Amino acid sequence: MEDRNQGLTNRLERLERTNRRMKLIGLVALGLLGMAATKDLYPDVIQAKRFQVVDAKGNVLMDLGKFGSKNHPNLVIYDAKGVIRAGIGIDGESDNSGTAIFDHNGTLRAGTSMTETGPNKGTSGNFAYDKNGLVRAGVDVDQVNDFAGFFNLDASGRARASAGTSLEATTPFYNLYDANGTQRASMSVDYDDMGGEGLFFWDKYSIERVTLNVDGDFLGVGSEAALFTNNNGNTDPTASTVGGFFSFEGGGGNFFTNDTNGNPTGQLP
Repeated sequence: MEDRNQGLTNRLERLERTNRRMKLIGLVALGLLGMAATKDLYPDVIQAKRFQVVDAKGNVLMDLGKFGSKNHPNLVIYDAKGVIRAGIGIDGESDNSGTAIFDHNGTLRAGTSMTETGPNKGTSGNFAYDKNGLVRAGVDVDQVNDFAGFFNLDASGRARASAGTSLEATTPFYNLYDANGTQRASMSVDYDDMGGEGLFFWDKYSIERVTLNVDGDFLGVGSEAALFTNNNGNTDPTASTVGGFFSFEGGGGNFFTNDTNGNPTGQLP
């Protein structure tokens, strides 16, 4: 009986010693976890030559890496069908940079760009495209054509409207064009060296037919004028002024008429 009691006692002592060791291990583990919790678990930098995000089927949804012959960085985003939907970065074949937005068919519909190479170097802007991927409108700064403003194109790529200023912002204007790309109307401020502002209309042969201006160079600073011009034989650049109104600075108004050759036929007063 005593042997059995002694054996039981020994087993209980071993269990107690084991229990004490487990408690000690547990306390150490908790201490380590506490120390880990006080440190940043996220690394400051993760480096790789390329990153991809994939869905459950392994389809690439986002691709970040270097592309093209120049190995320029780009981020490309795809939908679940594998159609490209967006991109941002530097063009792989030039130094141009920008963003691009595509519809569900993969057709370019909107974008921004900064041109660093080629004949349009220095031009930057935001552009909108139609369902066929043709640029239809934009706001840009054009270093080549001395323009900063808005433009609208038709489906043939011809300009139909533009509004803006020169790069120095000294000549604000608004222009309208016909289906052939011929300028037909314009409104402008400070369009000449005399501070003139006015409204102008051309026919389909690019002959100016109506002029309304103040302080323009036609009659000098301070004058006002409304002039009407004939079209002598469609494309004849020598079209004659056939009538109008004018007034000199500080003076009264005058109405006049001319014949088709520009010869005076009447005047009031």
